[in-house]
Amino acid sequence: MKHLKSINELNKSNRLHFKNEVGFRENTLNFFYGDQKVGYISYNYDGSSFSEFLDPDENEFYISMVEVLKDHRRRGFSYEMIQLTKDFAKDLGATIITLRVDHGMGYGSKRIKDDHLDNIYLKSGFKWSFTEEECRLNDEKNLGAMYYRIREL
Repeated sequence: MKHLKSINELNKSNRLHFKNEVGFRENTLNFFYGDQKVGYISYNYDGSSFSEFLDPDENEFYISMVEVLKDHRRRGFSYEMIQLTKDFAKDLGATIITLRVDHGMGYGSKRIKDDHLDNIYLKSGFKWSFTEEECRLNDEKNLGAMYYRIREL
């Protein structure tokens, strides 16, 4: 498979773009550079709030998975994929985007420090939802939870 250059070196005629695939339980944005798939973001959105610590009036867009395919990693695609996803969520009417940095360990897992992942999300404008102290005092709060505010209620 032909390796792609970094996102900064990509020529503008083959810009990163996505196709939305709606599923029964989860939806997927498949990202392509030209005709080559470089990754995907799985998400849930139904125009409501489903995270227990959010205001029930929020329109939450939850990112459940960000994956850049192995041959395309460390070239800036994850950052660009997240930027396009933020625009997509805003166009749907979401007020907030949420995710958890949990390294695929699933529901209820706590955060494991990963400077690379943390930096991608922080660079993309996400913030930590809870402090270590808040999680210590309330075991139901996940230390890996992050959010990006699209617009105020």
